[in-house]
Amino acid sequence: MCIRDRCKVSRNSTAGQWRTILEFSLVLLAVVTSFHAHYYYLTVLLIPLTALASRYFFGGVAGNPIGQVTVVGAYILLSAFVLPVSVSSWLVGFDSWSFYLTNGIYAYGLVALGALLIWEYAQLASGQAVQV
Repeated sequence: MCIRDRCKVSRNSTAGQWRTILEFSLVLLAVVTSFHAHYYYLTVLLIPLTALASRYFFGGVAGNPIGQVTVVGAYILLSAFVLPVSVSSWLVGFDSWSFYLTNGIYAYGLVALGALLIWEYAQLASGQAVQV
């Protein structure tokens, strides 16, 4: 999106507010990808995950099954496990946390989240009406 087109969208409009959320989310994603084995930094990704989940489940594109599945998959991959590590390790019979970090499972969640953010930003740049 060129600077001239960017200036046409008011920051107070729905599209302008959505663009601000997407840009902030992309910056957060870029910063978080540089940390390895510091899982607690991934908690800042709750901001873009919440924004996308609200859009795909309750917002303007509610009912989009691909978006819904992708955002839920990204959340699961980034959240390690909903169960505590001790419980999940006991259930599967090995150290699930070590497996999660060693194999970089969270990277797949970062890719899925990044793909959704870039897709939404491209949709915004194409000039489609935004309903948040």
